[in-house]
Amino acid sequence: MDTYSSSAKTRITGALMQNYVQKAATLVGDVIKVENDGKRATIKTTDEQFVQIVFTQPLMTPLTNSCLIEVYGIVLSRTQFQCHDYMQFPQEMSDKFDRQTYNDFIAQYIKTCDEHINCLVESNEDRSLIHPMDNFVITTS
Repeated sequence: MDTYSSSAKTRITGALMQNYVQKAATLVGDVIKVENDGKRATIKTTDEQFVQIVFTQPLMTPLTNSCLIEVYGIVLSRTQFQCHDYMQFPQEMSDKFDRQTYNDFIAQYIKTCDEHINCLVESNEDRSLIHPMDNFVITTS
């Protein structure tokens, strides 16, 4: 199991959670419901999966329903995520955020990473380098 640290985490969608159980990740979604005790919330991810967020500490500031949130932590199961830290976006940014473009980006990001890893395993030639930068990938030749 990965332990959470402040280093960059793989960005995933709700549908990808089953592939990242017990691994550190970043997940984005809209707040649907926050439990009264502030220890759990439900979000709808950008690919419309419902995920229960389990906070390691009760929330100190309230989350706004329907606002976009980015959570950082460990995937517990295909529908549960342990949140070590989060960022809530302002309503205006939440309204303008293009969820489909984000999903397309994540799909391409995962595909590029997988292809690069397979390429490195198959040959010792390092023709391109992947540099994680705030969870984004830059390919150089």
